[in-house]
Amino acid sequence: MSAARLHPSLPAPVVHAGFSVSQSKSHVLAGVQDAYWSDDEADDAECPLCLEEMDISDLNFKPCVCGYQICRFCWHHIKENLNKRCPACRRIYTDEAVEFKPINTQDHKRLMQQKKQRERERKELDTLGRRQLANVRVVQRNVVYVVGIGSRAKEELIPTLRSNEYFGQYGKINKIILVKRTPSGGGAPVVGLYITYHRKEDAARAIAAVDGVPSPGGGKEVMRASYGTTKYCMAFLRGVSCTDHSCMNLHEWGDEKDCFTKEDLTTLKHTMKATESRTRTTTVKRSDESEGQPVDY
Repeated sequence: MSAARLHPSLPAPVVHAGFSVSQSKSHVLAGVQDAYWSDDEADDAECPLCLEEMDISDLNFKPCVCGYQICRFCWHHIKENLNKRCPACRRIYTDEAVEFKPINTQDHKRLMQQKKQRERERKELDTLGRRQLANVRVVQRNVVYVVGIGSRAKEELIPTLRSNEYFGQYGKINKIILVKRTPSGGGAPVVGLYITYHRKEDAARAIAAVDGVPSPGGGKEVMRASYGTTKYCMAFLRGVSCTDHSCMNLHEWGDEKDCFTKEDLTTLKHTMKATESRTRTTTVKRSDESEGQPVDY
């Protein structure tokens, strides 16, 4: 992707979590709404209700059969003081439905080490004044993210998807990665493809051709294609060399118009919903007014 190259000793470009989304940036964000926000164990999981960091023991705590996870404090508060219902599916919480798997000693030790490592990295970023950049995502113009290919897609299909009959017809492909994630509210896993093209122009052609096309997996599913996103490598932000040769994160400064935060995406979604609602109301109003007007022949 195109990037403004800066010397490592120069300060990072400032990206504020609360800045307003400009028209040009809105156009970029509208295209990456389907892009996968990585929520792997390298990031701290937060309770969706109180927004506090989930305790290690909360990670395997599922109070409802729908799979929606909250911390045990919020679960207890809902059961004892509120309507006793799951915020996602509205089922009544029962002790029998609770699924809890205690973390074994090895996993607990590994998670604690990861947490301490993240805390050390954050302190370093605070010292450098770059803490806010850890939550920034950057649009990659040569990467295409595709969903809607069908939940049964497997790694074995990658050579076929890479061929000229499928995504290879739009240009040279450097790499294809298949990812699966389970929605927080439960349900079937979402299968996505990260396709890295050699040229940005080829990625743009692929998005234009694929977005909105019926899924090759059949059924009523429709493929959605957008630019892929990534985040800054923590080593890069801390000003040290990255020793992970398979690191997929960014090691150079991204263009400001391609950088955004979760707050930006949320703001855009609310704006789009409000605009859609106003448009629908205006259309209905005009339709009602036209019904009362005389018809010209």
